[in-house]
Amino acid sequence: MITLEGGMGGGGCDQLAAAAAAGCGEGGQVDRLQEEIARLRLDKLELLRQNVSARHEVRRLRERETQLQADLHAASREIHRLREQQHSSSTRIIKRNHNQRMV
Repeated sequence: MITLEGGMGGGGCDQLAAAAAAGCGEGGQVDRLQEEIARLRLDKLELLRQNVSARHEVRRLRERETQLQADLHAASREIHRLREQQHSSSTRIIKRNHNQRMV
């Protein structure tokens, strides 16, 4: 059996077709091999399209992750600010109550 050397690149496919034409003498087998080459090329193109789509999706997800991290950081700062504000208010109330008892 003739195998495809060097992956699905054009050179490997051309070598396969040439070897099939020189070695088998049957037009039917050459036709089948050429059809297989055409199918493999189409499969390769589809895989390349899928790869591009996946890369775009990964980039979109990374951008979303960055935005969510920024939102989380802003929310954490706001929580910290509110806790500080609550602590300050509580401290003032305690001091005021203490001062009123002293009077």
